[in-house]
Amino acid sequence: MINVFQGAILRVKLKNLPSRNVVRCLNAQNYNTLLNGSDSLVTPKEMDYAKYVYHIYTLRAQNRDALIAKLGEKGVHCGIHCPVLVHLQEA
Repeated sequence: MINVFQGAILRVKLKNLPSRNVVRCLNAQNYNTLLNGSDSLVTPKEMDYAKYVYHIYTLRAQNRDALIAKLGEKGVHCGIHCPVLVHLQEA
């Protein structure tokens, strides 16, 4: 029953996906602009051959744990998306 309910909600949300993706891309551009020039952060790089939607905005940081703590103090939720690199995980 829960899966049917989730499916019904996602079917409605799917109609808004293209416009939500545009907003995510605009937000990512703003983040990239604001964070550009930081020596301690690496922002996402876009390739010409790909279409990005930024369902996750990923940063690489020299001092990841301190960054996560500082953002948490400011009320910004963040976390480690892939704590173990995919190629290092067991099958």
